Amino acid sequence: MIEVLNALTEILDKNEASKFKDFLNRYNDIKSWYLMSDYCLEDTQKYNDVFSFTLLLNIDEIKNLKDYIKLHAPTDLKKTKNITEGIIEFINSSAVYHFSIIIPRSEKLLSGLCDKPRFTALLTWMTDIVENSKTVHPQRSEFFNDMLKRLKLIKTEMLKTSFNEKLMRKIFISSYLGAQIIRMLRKYSDPTHIAWISDRDAIVNTYDGFAFDNMYFWYEILAINEKFPFSDLQIYYIEPEKVGKNFYDELIRIPDFIAGTLASIDCTSTVNFDDLQDKHKIILHQAFTNSANQATIRIQRTDSHLSAYNFKWIAEK
Repeated sequence: MIEVLNALTEILDKNEASKFKDFLNRYNDIKSWYLMSDYCLEDTQKYNDVFSFTLLLNIDEIKNLKDYIKLHAPTDLKKTKNITEGIIEFINSSAVYHFSIIIPRSEKLLSGLCDKPRFTALLTWMTDIVENSKTVHPQRSEFFNDMLKRLKLIKTEMLKTSFNEKLMRKIFISSYLGAQIIRMLRKYSDPTHIAWISDRDAIVNTYDGFAFDNMYFWYEILAINEKFPFSDLQIYYIEPEKVGKNFYDELIRIPDFIAGTLASIDCTSTVNFDDLQDKHKIILHQAFTNSANQATIRIQRTDSHLSAYNFKWIAEK
């Protein structure tokens, strides 16, 4: 699975860093951020599996942001019939930046990339790193002990025939993308706080919230590799309610609109716009095309090797 992390580093640094730095340079005084995530996965009516994250500046009261989104997008994309100008303006706003991974459905969420033995080796390596970190940084022992418990829980689950390898790949892919976004944010700006807001699903609920630990672990690995400070950034995971309405549902609606649209587009050939629903066409034309705040990365295997590249829609002006 580390191949995915490395591919993201290469693509983001090569093709997105300049544009992302331009985005950040407008807000040198902003120190707090939200990172909202949603996914469109294993939908047999879609062309792609998609992981989407939206980075949002903390520039207004949560209530005001929720009220605005609720007014212009009262339901998630699946239940939405008409795309309003207001939600397009929010998606295109200079206060947000979107990151997405597209994986063709035929790849079965990169099923051949990491089997149970390789997951076991990866988790064992991670355990060794965390054990060593606990010794080097005793002041953070509580965090490291919690992560070790979750790693042990996963390794125990892996001994069962019912172990869900597909879910584990989902957890790692989403964690990798989140870690890469935070890496870039910290590398090119000086944030103090970032809060990850996720929808309620198995990716974040399984293994006692291991996805958050996993994201933070790989963020530290990336930061150490690039030799920039990381411990001064406070990262929070806002756990969604177990039942009932998610308090942050409106914010999550933004990556939901992104993921749902990207999942509906056949990226293997020239897009057949006749196959798209009107709502997807509007988002594609008015938000994705010639976008200044979309980083979309398509990942697939080619001749047993992993390949990744930027996917952009460009129209002549």
